Amino acid sequence: MTGNIDMRRDELISLLGGHGPAETACRHALNGDAEYVVYAEKMAAEQLANSYARRMNAMERVGTPTVGFPEAVAALRAHAPGEVVIGSVTVENPPIHFQLFFTADADRLVACLGVDQRPAL
Repeated sequence: MTGNIDMRRDELISLLGGHGPAETACRHALNGDAEYVVYAEKMAAEQLANSYARRMNAMERVGTPTVGFPEAVAALRAHAPGEVVIGSVTVENPPIHFQLFFTADADRLVACLGVDQRPAL
């Protein structure tokens, strides 16, 4: 299945009910004017965990600020062999991209991470 899941902003905010720093920051962004999307395509949690573990290591090497990355990778590994759908929340000022991972039916958040999009100095 391709396309997007029609999720209301208030539904998304309620799914971000955890107290971790990434969830808290993402929820705060959604209470502002952040843009968001949830994609309908299902992906293997294990494959994403491996991919995001490599991304995390690459970002650490170059010093890109992130929030919740190790926790998100661990949560994706714990969700394997299940599937997830992915969402994103984008903030313009400061430029931050949040990546969200939901259960396959998009009724529960599996993981959330944030990446600072400002150019490295």
